Amino acid sequence: MSLAPISIAVCADANYAPHLATTLQSVFEHNRDAALDVHVICTDGDLTTRSRIEQVARSFGRTLSFHVCDSSGFNHLVIRAHFSHAVYLRLLLPALLPDVSRLIYLDCDLLVEAPLAPLWQTDVDGMACAGVPEAGLAGRLGVERYVNSGVLLMNLDYWRRHEIADQCIAWLANHREQALMVDQDAINVVLQGKIVLVPEMWNLNSADELGVESREAHPQRVLHFAGPWKPWHRYYDFGLVEIYRKYRAATPWGDEFRLKEPETGPQALLVAHQLVVQERFQEAYGYFEQALGDELAWRKLDSLLQMRVVNVARALAGGGEFRQACELQRACFEQWGYPNEYQGQVYAFQQARSAATLRARNAAA
Repeated sequence: MSLAPISIAVCADANYAPHLATTLQSVFEHNRDAALDVHVICTDGDLTTRSRIEQVARSFGRTLSFHVCDSSGFNHLVIRAHFSHAVYLRLLLPALLPDVSRLIYLDCDLLVEAPLAPLWQTDVDGMACAGVPEAGLAGRLGVERYVNSGVLLMNLDYWRRHEIADQCIAWLANHREQALMVDQDAINVVLQGKIVLVPEMWNLNSADELGVESREAHPQRVLHFAGPWKPWHRYYDFGLVEIYRKYRAATPWGDEFRLKEPETGPQALLVAHQLVVQERFQEAYGYFEQALGDELAWRKLDSLLQMRVVNVARALAGGGEFRQACELQRACFEQWGYPNEYQGQVYAFQQARSAATLRARNAAA
């Protein structure tokens, strides 16, 4: 094992404890021969939760350093979408770990499927951190080399010397409307020109438009389930759910794993289309019906023909002809402007559905 340990930090509130444990499971599994110094920063000191997380480390002969922090100091900062105030915990790392000169920060909605030594060896002398550029956000807030902050090699000495955390908090307090990506925006704005870019394998946004091709190109990678849709949702890429499930099953939370069911029509359609690809037509039909019910809660069938198509689909399903019933349901949604194929592109797929829904509702208004 290397004599110089790789310092790692993960941060989470109690709700994310199972996902934190899953991330650590993947880290330990793919870094068996590396010396690791792992810090867990959390908002809850519950001993049972801590014991379960430590159980993951013990199964690999590892130990963890726990740091319980109060995130209420961030309550004045903006929170959006699926974020909680725990997202700001990484800003505490320079002060919380005064004896650590640099570390790899990891979000808890990712899986490390590669040795971390090559990332650790990246030269960040005189720079604030290293990260992976997010192509879709290039130019955001005037930042040309905008990076995703879910995986960062942080030069903590630089952060302390230049009071970067305080600068980020000040920017967030003064730019609430602009901070759509919360502290990620602040980090990119404050650290312009001080971030080293590293290859996409270190932060592969696994469900974006090019996700399938990128995963195939990088068998060793960090899979990041960025965004509001996660592999613990049924309305996610089925293949990615199974990858996540494999690691989750090895943690003390494995037996408790339950996929969150769709709550909206577009989410139900996402599930239905994937089930059709797998030729699980009876299951798919149930989700098509859920999506149809959601759709008809605010709009009417456009024509007598469309009404007959829906009725025929239901009659076919009643007779056990689920393949044909699914095809008719898909035709209805295609006519309404929804995409009728699923190719592993979760973000593009869901965004297209949301746009189609908005257009249709505006047209009906």
